Amino acid sequence: MTPQKCSLGALKVTLAKILALIDDAFPAAPRPEIAEFAMHQEGCGSCECLLEQLGVYGSAEFTPYAVQYLFGDLSTLSPKASVWVLSAYLRQLLLDPEMDLATERLIYALGCSAEEEENAQSQWTLLNTKQIVCLVALVDYWQLDEHWREHCPEDLVRARTFLQARLKPFEPK
Repeated sequence: MTPQKCSLGALKVTLAKILALIDDAFPAAPRPEIAEFAMHQEGCGSCECLLEQLGVYGSAEFTPYAVQYLFGDLSTLSPKASVWVLSAYLRQLLLDPEMDLATERLIYALGCSAEEEENAQSQWTLLNTKQIVCLVALVDYWQLDEHWREHCPEDLVRARTFLQARLKPFEPK
């Protein structure tokens, strides 16, 4: 699991700083209507299963099982549901040692392959600048963590590149 503090040279990123960024960028969001959860149209078995599973949760509070389940295939979440889920997930990923698999799945979702990039661009389209900056900082935090740096270094680089590209439309000319 991610340690309380990661350091690389003079740079120090603490868990407290990352949690503060998350609290600022991802306040609890209103739950979308069930019909708004799925990324794909009717006929997608994964999306239909997602809708069935999510229907039992009435708030942004998820059990560890629900977090693991939803991170199983983030690509099935609509843009609105993705922002809603991140508002609850990010804190759990950092605070619960049982969430390593969910952390890995988020890294893979953000560090998508070229074939998955179009779907990922659609999925994360509602993220605002503050949220993207927060996710970049989170990826930086994981890059400083020995476990994640060794376990999925290429995915972390792709995730950072993907997120940085989302910032370009917001940068002043």
